[in-house]
Amino acid sequence: MDDAASRDGSLSFDVATPPFRAPRMDTTLHRNSPSNAQTQTRSLLPLDTFSALDQCSVCHADIFDQWNRSAHRFSSMDNMLYAPSFEAARRARSVPGTRFCGGCHDPALLFAGDIDGAPITAAHERASLGVGCVLCHSVDHLHDRTGNGGYVLRTDPITATIPERTEDGHFINVLAHRRRVASESLRSADLCGACHKVALTELVTFGPWLRGQNELDPWEQSAFNDNDPSRYDPDVRRQTCNDCHMPREPATHGDVAAHNGTVRSHRFLGGHTTLAAIQHDDDTLARQRAVLEGAIAIDVLMTTAQLVDTPTAPQPFAAARVRAGQPLRLEIVLSNERVGHHFPAGTADATDVWIALTLRDANGRAVLVSGALDARGRLDPEAHRLHTRPLDANGLPAELRDPHRFRAQAYDTTLPPRASRVVRFQGDVPPDARAPFSLTAQVLHRRIADPYWAFVCAEQLRTTHRPCPTRPITTVAAFDEHTPRPLWRRYYDHGRALAEVQIQERVGEALASLRESQRLAGTHAGPWIELARVAIRQGRNPEAFELLARAEQIDPSSQVPDYFRALANTQVFRAAESITALSRVLTRYPRHLQTTEMLANALGLAGRHPEALSLLFSGLNIDPERAPMLNLLALELDALGAPDESNLAREAYERHRFHDGIPAIRTRCKREVPHCQRESESVHTHPWGPPLGSVTTAP
Repeated sequence: MDDAASRDGSLSFDVATPPFRAPRMDTTLHRNSPSNAQTQTRSLLPLDTFSALDQCSVCHADIFDQWNRSAHRFSSMDNMLYAPSFEAARRARSVPGTRFCGGCHDPALLFAGDIDGAPITAAHERASLGVGCVLCHSVDHLHDRTGNGGYVLRTDPITATIPERTEDGHFINVLAHRRRVASESLRSADLCGACHKVALTELVTFGPWLRGQNELDPWEQSAFNDNDPSRYDPDVRRQTCNDCHMPREPATHGDVAAHNGTVRSHRFLGGHTTLAAIQHDDDTLARQRAVLEGAIAIDVLMTTAQLVDTPTAPQPFAAARVRAGQPLRLEIVLSNERVGHHFPAGTADATDVWIALTLRDANGRAVLVSGALDARGRLDPEAHRLHTRPLDANGLPAELRDPHRFRAQAYDTTLPPRASRVVRFQGDVPPDARAPFSLTAQVLHRRIADPYWAFVCAEQLRTTHRPCPTRPITTVAAFDEHTPRPLWRRYYDHGRALAEVQIQERVGEALASLRESQRLAGTHAGPWIELARVAIRQGRNPEAFELLARAEQIDPSSQVPDYFRALANTQVFRAAESITALSRVLTRYPRHLQTTEMLANALGLAGRHPEALSLLFSGLNIDPERAPMLNLLALELDALGAPDESNLAREAYERHRFHDGIPAIRTRCKREVPHCQRESESVHTHPWGPPLGSVTTAP
């Protein structure tokens, strides 16, 4: 059979030939299940395997000092933010529940067999080793991309290769040591993904398979990996996990690994401000805050009427336009500028990131407030939070870092990489307020959210009789009316946010802002592409194709117009006509899974089943748990007369698909939990009113 290159003149890929082999779910139970962490021999390791830290520090003083202040260092039972969750999992799921934790948080305990034994306290000799040097530098390979500690460790000891210093000060045995500790995995984002991608398997939930946190796949499919044709981002530089979280910094302690006076930072900075405060580590706290500051952007537009009745774009916010006694509606635009995964990331269900708004009058009186803290430091329940909301089987929020109770996710208001989102606030300015007015609009970050913080503090007080410290608050973004972003970009981000997530019947709300951006942007192709997105969603494909042709004239090198042409054809069941465009897109973005799926589906509909199968195999090597791809795989194997393999693919699909019981759980949340319905809507409006009682409006 001819390949796609001979037919379409663009893409070349291998054609699958019998026997066809569907990816098999690894349901084999081993001693560390449900963690995927293993050794080469699937055996335990000597008790002192992870205790060689002092020996590492002799030659790597800078790296050791950095790591010693990091969240990796405090990942185990000596971390008051983690230990209560570990104990809750142990009570609920016995040993398997804590093995699930151990592969990434407690490798020293896991591979010594301690987790299988008596209860573990912070005083245990291996309960404060964290994720240390020996773990990452002993990874032989990664056995797949499903996370949950998906690494395989070497069993030969690092200590056997530690270089020796001769009398003249030189080291011997350096090359052998490097070969032992510097595997190719260290340079791969997959190593980070081995723990920063999580699946809540059946042994954890005692129910269906669920996706937990996942930083690997959003980065993999983003512009930060040069792999996203669904957004026009020509100026984004490719960056890996190491580039952002392990930048080079000066080596001041004589680290032998230094190059040109610097080493890769082993602080692994992200957003662990509360942990730094607990450790009384002011230097690390300042560094963590510096990483957070400016990670996303906030902008404010305004209108005095309901937007649905307003045919024009909202105006840039200007305090001079605010009137006492009049309604004030704000369009808050949040944009993920530089985070290569969702923001906030990690355990986003237990993080407080929120919009804080305060309108003050000429007397300095706060007349409209949202996102304030009360006298006890608790966040306003009406605030808009950037977080995820997991639910238990009864549709109630599971807020205590207890993933064994998770059965569904009510909503996700975090910001994907390079995405924008719109949040609306509606309030009436009091008639007795005096002009001129001033607005403070911020995105604030506090690493641990109220419910879980109350839980861990109660445990801390019970076990140590020590009160909790104050949680640090960091200003991630702040709006400045006097130094706004370029006007075309402000309208562009507002419009593209609505174009991407607004419900179908209201997606036209994006048009006014996008047309303003188009008028102001000059030769930037982005507004044309986003207008085409709206046209496609509204079923106006001929107009979309004209807009995409104009974008292509502006930037002939971009494959984004081809992606949207193919998307338009696919949505009106003309998939076969999109093969040529999709082939070009996949040549430029060979790891983009949405393109892979669309092209495989188009090839299958055209009767080109072996070619479709090859594409699906390649895509499932990138994400073996991607349900739509597993479904397509089963269909293609059926078409090729491989029923046994098709059944295996269908079993994998049934495991990973969106489960039938989730809508009912979400409905109960929307009916019974305050604000669940509102936050579940992609674009929603928050009430904005005068402060109640004693509040704090800014950090």
